[in-house]
Amino acid sequence: MLDDLRQDHIIEYDAFSAATATAREYLTWPRCVRPPCMAIVGKSFSGKTTIVRSIEREHRVSQNMMAEQDVLPILSIETPSRLCEIRLYSAMITALIGVDASASQPATLYRQVIRLMRSMETKILMIDNAHRIYRGPNQKGSEFADILLSIAAETGVHMILTGDEHFGRAIQSESQFNNRFRQRIYLEPWRDPAEHSGFLLTYMEAVGLLPQDGRVDTAFLQEVLNMAKGVLGEIVAILKSCAERRDLFPTGATVAGLRQLGYAAPLEEHSA
Repeated sequence: MLDDLRQDHIIEYDAFSAATATAREYLTWPRCVRPPCMAIVGKSFSGKTTIVRSIEREHRVSQNMMAEQDVLPILSIETPSRLCEIRLYSAMITALIGVDASASQPATLYRQVIRLMRSMETKILMIDNAHRIYRGPNQKGSEFADILLSIAAETGVHMILTGDEHFGRAIQSESQFNNRFRQRIYLEPWRDPAEHSGFLLTYMEAVGLLPQDGRVDTAFLQEVLNMAKGVLGEIVAILKSCAERRDLFPTGATVAGLRQLGYAAPLEEHSA
């Protein structure tokens, strides 16, 4: 049971399904000059990184037997904590071929990124925590956005970027991004347990918290959402904590047991 609590449980819900379906669709598109792109927008710990990792796991590196070379359909990186061309290109090259290229010049790295993405038949560039682009000076963020658009234009790849609400507002005001990121998925807080009962009950079953009769008091589910402030990552953490402390729930999942749990939401920034 401890192993069940430690492992990731990927349980689909509407926004998750929409994002993964769009990624699969992008992989079937013929290359074009201005391919459509997708933005996934939500608060910290709302499930953005979970979606990204799930898409990445589904489409790992393979081999083109005819060309005798590796194929990486989805290139996935995290936005550098400090906006810097060299850090961006180095992260991309490391993800592509596992080599640290940070000692080279930006122009050299840029050309290497383009060459590798073309030769490895990359069709999607996926960047997590893209809100970092707009945390610094506006000019620096715009320059970084231009670099990403240039890479996409030269390689014909679709971009999937994730970020917080500030990022969502920024792509609306950034004309080039606004025109490209027509597909936007907003990870809204969960308020109504009835709307998300499928996910909640399935997850409770996965961690061994669901009673044998499959019935759970709606008041318990509502209290979980309230405690988590509707944030998906917090909901998962609360249910996992309940499963770890079954002694608080001798008669099943109850609000009284929840309140004894003493769960406190983490204060640090999450990457989920």
